[in-house]
Amino acid sequence: MATLIDSNKVKYLCSCKRLKPLSYLYYCKYCKPLTLKCKDCVIHEIDQKFFCTNCLDNKVQKEVMAVKYKCSSCFNCPNCKNLLLTRASSVKVPKDSAASNQSLEQQSPQTPQQPQKVYYLICVFCRWTTREVGIPDVTSVPDGWKLLENPFSKRVQELTEAYKVIAAREKLEKDRKKFPTLKRRSLYISGSSASSSILHSDKYGILAPAQKRLAVTASIGNQNLDPQITIEQQFKSLIKPAETVDSFDELPEDFFTKQSNINSITSITQRHANPDFQPSKTSELYPLNKFYQSKESKRCSGCEHNVLKPESNIISIKFKLHQMAVFLVPEVRIVTIPEWKINEPNEVMLSVTNRYEGDVNISFVNLADDKVSNLSNFEANARIEFEYQDSVIIDRQDNSKVVPAQLKQTDEQTKGFVCFRRDNKIAVKCLVTPMTKPTNKEPDYVKCIFGLKCSINMPESSSPQIQSSSSGSKENFTNSVITHHVFVDFGPLKLENGLKVVPKPRYIDDCLKTLVK
Repeated sequence: MATLIDSNKVKYLCSCKRLKPLSYLYYCKYCKPLTLKCKDCVIHEIDQKFFCTNCLDNKVQKEVMAVKYKCSSCFNCPNCKNLLLTRASSVKVPKDSAASNQSLEQQSPQTPQQPQKVYYLICVFCRWTTREVGIPDVTSVPDGWKLLENPFSKRVQELTEAYKVIAAREKLEKDRKKFPTLKRRSLYISGSSASSSILHSDKYGILAPAQKRLAVTASIGNQNLDPQITIEQQFKSLIKPAETVDSFDELPEDFFTKQSNINSITSITQRHANPDFQPSKTSELYPLNKFYQSKESKRCSGCEHNVLKPESNIISIKFKLHQMAVFLVPEVRIVTIPEWKINEPNEVMLSVTNRYEGDVNISFVNLADDKVSNLSNFEANARIEFEYQDSVIIDRQDNSKVVPAQLKQTDEQTKGFVCFRRDNKIAVKCLVTPMTKPTNKEPDYVKCIFGLKCSINMPESSSPQIQSSSSGSKENFTNSVITHHVFVDFGPLKLENGLKVVPKPRYIDDCLKTLVK
């Protein structure tokens, strides 16, 4: 029953011929005709302001790069990846500074002591603490826990600097081939004729590109490179090459006979969470610093208009502009599934939900087999048929008025096709016929395709909302007719262990009766 309301069972065709759930799709109101777009059809733009999701500390990109995109005051649990909380406890320390340097055995019981607050980290989910792995408590927060330094960081820094020099030389050689001579330099800076004097004055900014080119050429000409020294020789002179390991330490004698404790060995997920050290034992775990994050906006790849733009305030989770397909296109869900019969029509109930703030006229289209094969790599092995293919009105989401006469007339015409109507949702009946394969074998899964034709009144220049004017006219609205290709996966044809698919109850009373029985 849990898979019946799964959104991944129903997918829509994107403009790039890919299948995505409706919650993963966007739309652009400026593109004509209006098409659905997935994350690969839009341009992603990252905001330059980075912030920590826990302490809300914000920094610019240069400051974040200096700390390796890690927050110094917030940590995640290395065991379960949840947030670590700071707990305080009180310990007694000697008042005298000289006595505090002595060990507890050397201190006499008459040494005066005073309470002091210390802090440690704890995970409220798995109860992991920093005391379990021997990390000492700190007296100040949040700068008490320092970042671990990678022993190979110096080597990585040397390699990075060496490759920067090699990249600069390759770019310089490429520019030398582009500007082989400086003979034409005097063409732009000298001349006794009237035309040359006009060019020399550069009154209208005509020589701006030429001057930039001359500046690049002059900088290249001032640098001397020895062509006899190759890039490999220069790289070896900059950094010491790596040494190969010829011998390894032998394994201990009890390596294969000693019984190992699995609880003391870290998992692959725990090792990959800390790639700088990759601890192999649980005693080597260290709190993981939370990474800085940034907000992301998306643009249409066709017209470069924004389709998703969050607010600049890091505390706010709202959007200035969000053109999500789930707020425009009616969403199709599976309501009931019967016991499938091969090559026979089976009655299935589908629900259609309208989240757009206006009335939507929909109609179902039975796609031909030749059109279905060219839509996507979705292998449809069932045929779906709708008895009523004319337009059906789905009322707006925030409707609190009496049902209009047009809606009543539609209910009378669609009687027997529309099972029920609740606010902005309707349920319709359809016939699904699973077809056998060309090899006369039964299909493993029941999949079908149909077209959903929507007629929506959309504003021409504003966001997709119904904004009624004082006169009540709809002059600024245009009627957009869009046909979406819907791909439905009803699941396996036969369930294992003889289980049967029970139809989903229509009303809450039926659910209560089922639980009582």
